[in-house]
Amino acid sequence: MSIVQDTPFVDGYTDEELANRNVSVYSHMVHNRYNSDPTGKMSKNDRLAKEHWYLNNTVSQWNVAVEVGTRISGPDAEKFANMLTSQDLTKCSPGQGKYTPILNNAGGMINDPVMYRLGEQEFLFTSSDSDMQRIAEDFLDGLRAGGMELDATVDMPDVGMIQVQGPRAIDVMRDLLGEEDFMSDERYIPYYWFTECVKEDGKYTPAPGSKVWREVRLPSGGVAEIATPRTGFSRLPGFETIVRDVSNVGAEFWKTLLAVVRKHGGDHIGPGHTTRIPGGILSFGNDMTRDGKTTPVEVYTDDNQLNRIVPASKEAWYRGKEAIARMRAEGPQRRLVGIRIMGEPLGWYNDGSMSRNWQVYDRQDVVMLPSGTTVRDDGLVYYANGRAFRDSTGDQLTKLQAVQIDFGRPDLLGRVYVLPETSEKLGDVTSACWSPENEINIARGFVPTELSDIGTHLTVRTEWGLRDAVVVPMPYVPEKVSFDK
Repeated sequence: MSIVQDTPFVDGYTDEELANRNVSVYSHMVHNRYNSDPTGKMSKNDRLAKEHWYLNNTVSQWNVAVEVGTRISGPDAEKFANMLTSQDLTKCSPGQGKYTPILNNAGGMINDPVMYRLGEQEFLFTSSDSDMQRIAEDFLDGLRAGGMELDATVDMPDVGMIQVQGPRAIDVMRDLLGEEDFMSDERYIPYYWFTECVKEDGKYTPAPGSKVWREVRLPSGGVAEIATPRTGFSRLPGFETIVRDVSNVGAEFWKTLLAVVRKHGGDHIGPGHTTRIPGGILSFGNDMTRDGKTTPVEVYTDDNQLNRIVPASKEAWYRGKEAIARMRAEGPQRRLVGIRIMGEPLGWYNDGSMSRNWQVYDRQDVVMLPSGTTVRDDGLVYYANGRAFRDSTGDQLTKLQAVQIDFGRPDLLGRVYVLPETSEKLGDVTSACWSPENEINIARGFVPTELSDIGTHLTVRTEWGLRDAVVVPMPYVPEKVSFDK
């Protein structure tokens, strides 16, 4: 029986925060999706919009303790960790992080944590929505059963994560740490690092005296030790603070950090999917399915991008390496692409507006019924005079679901667009939301490789009916899109 636990920061919540959080379950832990308006005067849409603009205009604090940390340590920690992921961790310095896909033997993704190298013999993997500790332990047991001697330990340290995201994130961290020169030119933390670095010959290395753990003085007189990686689930400036001894200091640290965030005009929000999705950031369990059948070759469709995530130059063996080499040679049959979905807003994603994948069809399958036609209870289509509507072959169209569709322009002629039941699903939309900045719906989804070119028109079946859609580049940058809105 699976046990669901609450976040280690929850004791730092006010009664108001507890009463108004909207939650789900992620990695066996309660996960805050967004916060309701405690006054009851603000609608759900208005509250979600407010959280979006905290992230984009000021700063926001996210409880991401659900990114449960799994630690690999010991003399053979690097060797074992390097076999666990497609990334080359021999080229990762202490104080540096990497996005680290975890594959099965078939090359399918079974987790996609961010890994932080805390020391020469200590690696912390911050899990996506699955049991990362069990995955690592089972793999280690299998290697040992096969005769490999590895002096490495897998455990779950007492750490918890909070993200600070938004344009004023650096100001928050300076105040929190009491370091005015934090993130100055002399003490610069590159993206995916958490120690100050110097740049030589185009490469970053930790600066002399740089620290992995920093101290934050708490109002009680105690101290919280945190690491400050420059990462996060958005494409905005931000940090993912890793809190040590979180079961003891987590609640007070949460309140201490939130006071600073509010000082800079921000607040506590849920995950910013309205920034994540247009920004091209993927979500395990959505854009990569939990069944282990989604591969990096399908997801990372640009060769340079694929080589950053699954380096072809990595010499050491890792699970799934042979399968990935074969897929690279054969090419994928489907690709994850950016998709713009036309019409009215499709929700904020973390409000539950997308409770399932949406089906993708060929645009050419859509049938346009002329104005004046109706669909009766028997599912048949008739003209107003009672005459049956027939297709080009002379057959009456049957079992059609008449759904009004918006192709980006009002249909002034009152025409209805329908999709025959004989149409075959081509793919799935895996993440979709309304993008307030662009004032359009942006999505990610899988389509056959032959339909993955920018500008290809598709049809998507949503909870709100059929919608016209078009393949767009990701991250979505409006000035790079040439077709009409």
